[in-house]
Amino acid sequence: MKHDIIVDISFDKMMATLRFEPIIEENPKEELTENTVDTENPKEELTENDIAENSETLEEDDSADDANNQEEEITLDFVLEKLDEKGVVFGIDNHAIENALFEKKLNKRYLVAKGTKPEKGNNAYIQYHADNTDTKLPKIHECGRVDFKELDFVKSIRPNDIIAVKIEATIGASGFNVLGEEKEGKAGTDIRIKTGKNVRVLEDGLTVVAVTPGQFKLNNDVISIEPVLTIKTDIGVETGNIRFLGNIIIMGSVRDGYKVTSKGDIQINGIVEGGIIEADGNIIVAGGVYGADKGSLTSQKNIIAKFIEHSRVSTEEDVIAEAIVDSEINCKGKIILEQGKGKIIGGVAVAQSGLIAKEVGSPMGHKTEIRIGVEPSMIEVYYQYRRTYREHLLNLDKAVKNITYLEKATQELSEKKKALLAQARILCVNLTNEINSLKERIKSLEVYIQQGRKGTLIANDVLFEGVEISIGNKTRLIKETTISSKCFIHEDEIIIGVV
Repeated sequence: MKHDIIVDISFDKMMATLRFEPIIEENPKEELTENTVDTENPKEELTENDIAENSETLEEDDSADDANNQEEEITLDFVLEKLDEKGVVFGIDNHAIENALFEKKLNKRYLVAKGTKPEKGNNAYIQYHADNTDTKLPKIHECGRVDFKELDFVKSIRPNDIIAVKIEATIGASGFNVLGEEKEGKAGTDIRIKTGKNVRVLEDGLTVVAVTPGQFKLNNDVISIEPVLTIKTDIGVETGNIRFLGNIIIMGSVRDGYKVTSKGDIQINGIVEGGIIEADGNIIVAGGVYGADKGSLTSQKNIIAKFIEHSRVSTEEDVIAEAIVDSEINCKGKIILEQGKGKIIGGVAVAQSGLIAKEVGSPMGHKTEIRIGVEPSMIEVYYQYRRTYREHLLNLDKAVKNITYLEKATQELSEKKKALLAQARILCVNLTNEINSLKERIKSLEVYIQQGRKGTLIANDVLFEGVEISIGNKTRLIKETTISSKCFIHEDEIIIGVV
């Protein structure tokens, strides 16, 4: 039996199938009988012998047909031509065609070509450059030492730091149907950048940068910078040291040996136990500071604490507390102890603008040094400048005399003396320049010291015996306890008056 090949293409043109159908031809036996009857014996009916003879003849014809009409072999190239006639040019599977030709089942569809669907591109997404994860991994130094106080607990963001970048959606690869017709790829899903406070999107519409310093926050895909860092625990083993560009609020305390640094204000609701606190803004310690002679507070503004004990404190403005005990205080504003006990006992306190307290010193004569106006280091610098100035004047005088002597020589100078003369002239110029520079610095410090002489020390209740007071460049030791005292400079002396 011969077979015909039928190629079908799906409605969407994405598949081409192959099927086999038998080829049906007219029966030669019938043709032979009719011809015999019609042409040879048109008016006679067929006899049984005639039918038998015809049957034998037909059987012989059938045998001949079986021999002559054996099925022709269908080749791969033949099928490919059929596909080409139908326009199928893409996704042809030769292996599937060969399998179909081998199996050749009737009424079965063989998939021999398949198109490719267009792909969807990558979805847009946000790539975050800032990190808000809490790794708490200790820092490993180059020497291999593991620092468990450096846990990278807080990651600070600076203004104009890149916070996030939107990666745009892409177009997917094109697809093709079996006819070779292209179908364009689909775009990935787009998303919108969600921004909150203290951030902005650049002109490219893709880049998010910080406007203010702070901490990166991501809530419900909204990007923002939180200028205040709130830590609800103590600063210690769990957090490590803290560095932050914005304000910091610590609900607990700062434990011994740990450090908190901020470009803004630091508020500590607990106490500071031997910790190190550094801020460009104010430092507020509600519970007080116990430094154990190793803790310190450094601020570019004010420092406010319930009490300060055995600590080092330095600030550009005022120090405000209820009590200061055995501490080193250096402030360019005032030391104010008017609330609570209002005492300062022991240690060294330097306040350029003055000190006001209820009590200064102690009844036990505990040594307490109060320096108003100018810190001792600046006084020492002032005297060092003056000493250097006098030395330069003497050296300049010697150089001028040497130059005069050599220039007045009647005989021609030797090469050695000519060299000495040249050196003396250079030295004279250098000393003159240095002397003029020192003059300016000395004058500037004298103005600074003079202004410091305007500062006062006020003890509203008691100024105890044994307190050493310096105002400007003048010093006085209090030899007798006084009540409601005010110390100030008058006629170049420290005077103790009454408040």
